[in-house]
Amino acid sequence: MAQQKDGFTPDFRLSQTSAVSSGKDLPFWMTSNQNGIYALHNSSYFLLQAGLNRSLDRDTLKKWGYTYGANMVYGIAGTSDFQPNEYWLGFRFHQLILKAGAQSDPIIYGGLSSTNGNMYRSRNARPVPGLSLSTTGYIPFLFAKKWFSWRFLYEEGILNDKQYMIDGHLQDIISILFLIYNASS
Repeated sequence: MAQQKDGFTPDFRLSQTSAVSSGKDLPFWMTSNQNGIYALHNSSYFLLQAGLNRSLDRDTLKKWGYTYGANMVYGIAGTSDFQPNEYWLGFRFHQLILKAGAQSDPIIYGGLSSTNGNMYRSRNARPVPGLSLSTTGYIPFLFAKKWFSWRFLYEEGILNDKQYMIDGHLQDIISILFLIYNASS
């Protein structure tokens, strides 16, 4: 069982991966669902990743919290490629979170299905940079706190890949209202 760190100290990760294929390119199953870190195509690949991550303190007794992180990737496959794959800074005030940057969503259900989220959040591409405003989770709703809970997410992304369009934006608004039924009362 993993121990929880005191003080939410940042995690630092450093990894190196080497891959060789007998074909013209590495197999799809090896390079897919990796947040776009395999940017070059070749039969051999050397990949170096360095990352720093500080999780958001979800202690609801504290008014403020913050999170930050980055994941830098350097790949060599015939030529070289450096990319800041993930980078973000976020603040929590009570039950609202404001984040800026590009951060991939956590993997849920072991990544077994592409229906785990929206298609633009596919793990086959780099995370989309932008701003997001969300709640920390489900919040009891106004006057009917025993019956309704509410969750909100607003995102404004900047499509910085100029292959398809220039200066494109991506908006995502999710507002969920749940009815809570307690049969014992």
